[in-house]
Amino acid sequence: MLTTKELLTTQFEATYNEENWFKPLKDVLSDLTDEEFKWKENDDMHSIRQLVIHLLFWNERYYNRFKNTPMPPAGPFTDRDPTFDDNDLSKEELIKNFYNMMDGFIKEMKNAPEEKFEERVFTEPDRQDLWWESIHCINLHNAYHLGQMMVVKKQIRNK
Repeated sequence: MLTTKELLTTQFEATYNEENWFKPLKDVLSDLTDEEFKWKENDDMHSIRQLVIHLLFWNERYYNRFKNTPMPPAGPFTDRDPTFDDNDLSKEELIKNFYNMMDGFIKEMKNAPEEKFEERVFTEPDRQDLWWESIHCINLHNAYHLGQMMVVKKQIRNK
């Protein structure tokens, strides 16, 4: 039987770099042109680039917190979520930063003691989230946006 750490790490890798029931992020991103990476159907939708920026923002915050690197609070976000906002990085730089962070997060999870996953994520008394709960939600969040990327890629390629 898998430990909590092994289960969460396996799920994380399934959305990121290990093909399982669906293609992982690395496969979806691997053959996109610059134009495809930036394409969006309309202004109400996100491009794959914006989705990568969003995933980088949230995964990096939790990765740094997991390493005990202090993080300023995010938000509060009102009517617009700035975590999708574009930046000046090239497609290659953005994807490289994303992969480096995701690889680092996996390494940290694999090297962490099992007990780490039962620890609280935040020091604020009103935040009771444990690491296993947060990483479970990160995995769901990554899978959700991976699905969006797959749909966008299919829309582009079936035009």
